[in-house]
Amino acid sequence: MNINSYILKEELPCLEDASIKSSLYDLPLTNCLIWEDGLPLLKNYIYITKAAKLEKFPEVSFHITVISIGKPSDQILQSVQLDILWVKDFIPESMLLSMNLKILYKYQQYTEQLTDICNRNSSDEELNQFLISVFANPIIVLGTYWEIFAIFQNEETYHFPQLIREKESDFLSPQLENFFRKRTQASHKSNFIELTPEGIPFANYNLYCNGEISLRLYLMGIINPITDRNRIMLFYTSRFLEYRKSSLYFNSFQGMHFFQQKLLRYSQQDYNISEDVHEHMEIEKGLNAIGWKTKDCYIGIVARTLNSLPLMFSDFPESDLLKKHSIMLYMEKKCFFICNLTRLGHSEQWIIDYLEEARKNRNLTIGIGAPFHNFYDFPNSCKQSEAAIQIGREINDSRNTYPFRDYGLDYIITEGCNTLPLNTLLYGDLKDMISYDKIHHTQYCITLKAYFQNYMNMAQTAKILHIHISTLKYRLTRISELLNLDLDDPANKMYLRVVMYLLE
Repeated sequence: MNINSYILKEELPCLEDASIKSSLYDLPLTNCLIWEDGLPLLKNYIYITKAAKLEKFPEVSFHITVISIGKPSDQILQSVQLDILWVKDFIPESMLLSMNLKILYKYQQYTEQLTDICNRNSSDEELNQFLISVFANPIIVLGTYWEIFAIFQNEETYHFPQLIREKESDFLSPQLENFFRKRTQASHKSNFIELTPEGIPFANYNLYCNGEISLRLYLMGIINPITDRNRIMLFYTSRFLEYRKSSLYFNSFQGMHFFQQKLLRYSQQDYNISEDVHEHMEIEKGLNAIGWKTKDCYIGIVARTLNSLPLMFSDFPESDLLKKHSIMLYMEKKCFFICNLTRLGHSEQWIIDYLEEARKNRNLTIGIGAPFHNFYDFPNSCKQSEAAIQIGREINDSRNTYPFRDYGLDYIITEGCNTLPLNTLLYGDLKDMISYDKIHHTQYCITLKAYFQNYMNMAQTAKILHIHISTLKYRLTRISELLNLDLDDPANKMYLRVVMYLLE
């Protein structure tokens, strides 16, 4: 973070007084020079000079920050374009230059560290520790879904992030919590600074995205009153937080950080969520918060770079598909999306065509799993998407978007049926048809198996099943509808024959 005149006023140890005309948030001071007559003036520089020399200071069309050795005349102090800070007239110019360069270096280091935290998508804990090391006063940062990114500090005690619960919080005193809850629940569209009933300074800053508040930052003065420097640092830090939110939390649902962590953990291991009642409730709560239902239709998408380099935010195309209808999970050098086809209102083929077009001229390869109708199947969809990338590129390197339905058979052959759970290899609608048979006592799976065992001979299949050939034709039509597959397509026939064999 580069400083401005207000922060410089707070930091300069030998300051006597100051006359600052610029805005509290005017940008930024990056270097310092000792000014001599004839030296051209540059933006963003601090100039050191003796008070008497200010009479020869040239006029400029932008704000200049000057440190005067000795108090300037009243006429100079009234200059519109000068922010003037003055010190005792016996302080050497070289000493002031050294002081200012140290201050600038300190904040340059702050900028670099905070930028690094953002670029590395570091954990909230690392960001929290860093914010506390920078701010003299406690800071609370709330996202879209009221998760706390920063932490509350009470003297030497740090309380780490947690979701704000409906009934209680364990990081605020009862009086302060009551005030805080009323303020956060109120609809404040503008920034404000006020005192709590106990006299504690309380500041609110809103960050907007598409006209909506995406991030709220609260600064509370517990030990010391809020100073201009604290507010300015909060203002600049909020820019980094906004960048961090847009890069780490890609779409409008990503504020649900704990929900994200659970999904990421499950997508990386063989874990049956539905057997864990507590986790099941947490997932349900997360889905309800974004207006999704477990029985919607979903599709899994894995994206990664073509050259195995880390995935960057800039690699992704701007897309309402990703922002409004998907949840993104970062998985080391790749991302996994869960897209809700029900809310999107488009088919699987639309997704494939859209992503193939959108990823052009981008360093991305994309795998697309089979649609699934139970949200808890998303770990399997993640594996399917990976399979589509792995085998798809080997078979067809002319494109970089691969649906699993094209490459499921090759993946079975390549990986072997003993290396992955069988349900991972099943086409999503085939699992639904198996369930349909159990619920409705139909015989579609038995019919499909017999059809393949008799080499697609209609008369022979009907004879084996002891049904009329018209009944067989009806069943095959229903099977095609349930699977959403053309049974006359050679690739579909081959895939289904292998899977039916593996089911045995």
